[in-house]
Amino acid sequence: MASAQNLSFSNSEELTIYPPRSLGEAFRQYRRTEEWRRKAPATRDDWWRGWKRIKPIFGDCDPRTVRLDDVSAWRQMVEDKVSLREAHRALKIWRALWKVAAALHYCKRDDDPSLGVRNSAAKGRSERWAEGEVTRLAKRAWRMKYYGLSALIGVAWDTQMSPGDVRALRASQMATAGEGQLFFTERRKTGVSVGGLLSARTMRLLAAYLDRLGIELTRDAYIFRPANPIPRTRWATTSGTYGLPSSALWNGECWAMTSGAQGRSRPSLARRARPN
Repeated sequence: MASAQNLSFSNSEELTIYPPRSLGEAFRQYRRTEEWRRKAPATRDDWWRGWKRIKPIFGDCDPRTVRLDDVSAWRQMVEDKVSLREAHRALKIWRALWKVAAALHYCKRDDDPSLGVRNSAAKGRSERWAEGEVTRLAKRAWRMKYYGLSALIGVAWDTQMSPGDVRALRASQMATAGEGQLFFTERRKTGVSVGGLLSARTMRLLAAYLDRLGIELTRDAYIFRPANPIPRTRWATTSGTYGLPSSALWNGECWAMTSGAQGRSRPSLARRARPN
């Protein structure tokens, strides 16, 4: 039998025993429903992320015994110890979980004590980067031997695709349009392009990165391959490592697109909520 230390958080939850009528029992019962199975993987990830914050304080509690000041103090604790963005997310999951618990007759829907708690959100991202800055960042990554990151920066800038979409690109999605033009298509067999054309500079960068891989990618292989070959949607944060901004590292914070001056969207290196 596998050690509990080697289990994922979601799998270890299946081994956890909660008191009758507790919030933890309600969440487990909800995970047995078809509604939970229909949730997208990313949505389930958000629920698990929120539950990690909720469980230590309220997992064993009967939801009917939780007071407004309990929820207020818990949310403030998450904001102080983690981040405002994480506290906002955790309270959103609390409210969704309360509605589920009410539907399962663990509490009354309108008795949610969090309704009296203000759930402030972090300010929107607005940092902008100029093309020259992005070019220097890509060159810096290449000199530090982050070849995949360097090529990813170029592709993200040229195509204006989201960070998650760029990381999820597969070899079969690369396509050409005439001589010296490269773009990416949808995974479905439609041939519909996604994002913009790559510049000559980015095509050279991408070709050099693929050459350095030393392998021939199959059609379903991911183009950008970190040290851990499993594509990830959440990334550990670092701070100013080796002269690169933390947001620029391969396993650092992700790119976000914001409207730039002169009518073009520009990538910004914006902080994501801290990982668990």
